[in-house]
Amino acid sequence: MSSCINYICGRLQRYCNTCDKQKPTASEFVNIYNQKCPNTTLNNSILRAKSLDSAMLGIASSVTQSNETHADKIIKGEKHICVVRSAFSNMKVVVFPKSAVKVRDCMYYMHKDMEYMILHDNVRYIGSYSFAQCNDLRCINIPEEVAHIGVYAFFSCSRLESLTMPEMVRRIGEYAFAECSGLRRIRLPSGLMRIEVSLFLECESLEEIEIPPKVKKIEDYAFMMCRSLHKVSMVAGNIREIGDSAFNNCSSLTTITIPEGVEKVGDYAFSDCVNLSLVECPNMDIFGYNAFHNTAKEVTFMIADIGNIRYYSEMETYLERLGINEGCKVMINHWLEGESGRIMYNGGYVLK
Repeated sequence: MSSCINYICGRLQRYCNTCDKQKPTASEFVNIYNQKCPNTTLNNSILRAKSLDSAMLGIASSVTQSNETHADKIIKGEKHICVVRSAFSNMKVVVFPKSAVKVRDCMYYMHKDMEYMILHDNVRYIGSYSFAQCNDLRCINIPEEVAHIGVYAFFSCSRLESLTMPEMVRRIGEYAFAECSGLRRIRLPSGLMRIEVSLFLECESLEEIEIPPKVKKIEDYAFMMCRSLHKVSMVAGNIREIGDSAFNNCSSLTTITIPEGVEKVGDYAFSDCVNLSLVECPNMDIFGYNAFHNTAKEVTFMIADIGNIRYYSEMETYLERLGINEGCKVMINHWLEGESGRIMYNGGYVLK
């Protein structure tokens, strides 16, 4: 059994450093493990695991909890933590107790001796600050029955790279993933209703995000300073508002599509998105002050409805309010009358 523990711990460490294209699927890994350790029995939740993280951490939990005496070294902490130090490596796995259904507020706050966290299937709640500033945390499974993740829950977990939220999650608190500078990918649950304030603030490695269809509001500063964010997917649905500075300083963002139904885009929402060059939106009346301050030098606005704006002079005044830079070339997809009475189409008005 010791060799099985070493095997799973070694693979946990290796796969967290491997790009997605080279990783096996969950089912492939379970098959590999069964071949490596044929005498172990895996429960149904492991066999049905959809993600590689869930499969690996489930197996790790199974072998460490049921066969602790076979591990090379077991250290039990005050909070019923079981840390397995594998002979394969010095990697640390922390196993949450099976009897608990709630990760208490601040329970692992600033825990420095934890790289991999295993939460059991009966966990329903992850409290505020529960893993905040666990700077060594690289991988954690979120059980399928978890419905609530508290404020600052994973704040500044700088080595955490990817995470999948189970579909049961309905609320993720403010700053829950703020300053997770290594976080590259996260899949949000389809039932999530709101992207809270500063939820992904300064997640500098986050590359893309898909906003769940039931989200009604993206709160202030939600994705501010996500400098690697190059793709934001929002579908027409319940979303009504994008908050102040929600995507401020997302310097890799080149295009944004505001879906039908959005009624307000806050002040400085896309300010300092220096490479943003294409904006698709339902109408012009939804944008706040300096919403596009300091964007690309040439910006195309694809606007479904420009309301009462008829003249270029009116458009100029409006674009200045949005913070469009002087000298910026603005392309629009509507007819507008110029000062001389000429009617121009896609003329590329240059602000002076």
